[in-house]
Amino acid sequence: KIDWGTLLLFASGLSLGTTLFKTGIAEYVGHNLITLFSDWNFSIILILIVAVTILLTELVSNTAAANILVPILIAAASQAGFSTLTAAFVIAFSCNMAFMLPVATPPNAIIHGTGLVPMSRMISFGVILNLTAFVVLSAIVAFF
Repeated sequence: KIDWGTLLLFASGLSLGTTLFKTGIAEYVGHNLITLFSDWNFSIILILIVAVTILLTELVSNTAAANILVPILIAAASQAGFSTLTAAFVIAFSCNMAFMLPVATPPNAIIHGTGLVPMSRMISFGVILNLTAFVVLSAIVAFF
C-alpha cells in the first residue's frame, strides 16, 4: 500500500538537489545570479525571486521548483554573504504558496474537482493568500 509515485517524486527531487550541489551547477548559477545583479542588494534579489516563485508554482510542480531553486539560492546567498538559512526558508515556503489554480497542487485539484469551489473563487482567495505570503516572506527577508 505504498504510494510509489509520491515516493519517487520526493526521491528524484532530493537527488536533483544533491546533484545540483555535487556537480557545481548550483554554485555556478548562484555566482552568475550574483554577478548579473552585482549592483543590487541581495535582499532585493531574493524578494523578487520570492515573487516570481509564488507565481511560477501556480503553473509548475512546487516540488520541482523547490528542488531546483533552493540549492541555487543557498549558493547565491552564501556568495553574497547573506543568511543561507533565511534564503532557503523563504524560497522553500514561496514554492508552497500555490493557492490559485487547480493545476498548482493535487489538493487544489481535489478541491476544484468536487465542483463545490468554482475557479473564480479559488483565484480570488488565492490572490489574497499569495499577496499575504509575499508580504510575510518579504518581511522575513528584510528583518532576518
